Formats: sequence, structure tokens, C-alpha cells
Amino acid sequence: MTLKQVEPFPMKKSPINLKDSALNSINWTESAYEDLTNLLSYFQNQGEPDVGKMLVAKIYKATGTLRTFPHAGRVGLLKDMRELVIPHIPYFLVYQVQQNAVNVLRVMHTSKLWTGSIGNE
Repeated sequence: MTLKQVEPFPMKKSPINLKDSALNSINWTESAYEDLTNLLSYFQNQGEPDVGKMLVAKIYKATGTLRTFPHAGRVGLLKDMRELVIPHIPYFLVYQVQQNAVNVLRVMHTSKLWTGSIGNE
């Protein structure tokens, strides 16, 4: 599984220097990043690019909670995984907590049947 530190949507810089703090870093797998890219492409193709950007911004903002409260999400379907339901939109994050890091594995729409598979479905 390849992890990379990604800013999926341009956001304002945090006033906190995360490298010098006890807060968790957020890493996005290629699958999670591809989920965000597909979401943006879908709404672009529907003629609603601003909707896609707004959803990605809300998803990205939700990861801020995980920086300080990495166990905020519910226990996931697979061992050692958690799921963070994102308020007011039909998406949730599948993630894994490791020492000083949170790895976002997938971004899922709530209407999709989530079987616990990490690969793209």
C-alpha cells in the first residue's frame, strides 16, 4: 500500500507546525486520492464543478478532526480500521490509525455497498 502526504484540495495554511507538534499527520493512499479525483470528475461531467469542490473541501476539513482525535470514527468492518462519517454529506472515510499518523484508505459514498474491500471497487 503506497501512502503519500497529499493536500487534495487547496486549503489555508494551518497556524500549527505539525512537524513540531504531537498532532497526527494525515496520509492519503492512492485509492483514497483516486476516490477524491473521481468525485471531482463526476461533478465536473455533470456541469457542477463547484459542488465537487465543496464536497472535497468538507471531506478534507473532516480529516482535521482526526489530527487531534484519531479514534473519533466508529470501528470499521476490517480489523484495525475505522470509519469517519462526514457530517451533512453522504460520504465517509475509511482510515487506519498508526503512531503519530492517520492513513486515509478510502473515501466512500454511503449509497455504495461497503464490503470492507480496500481496493477500488
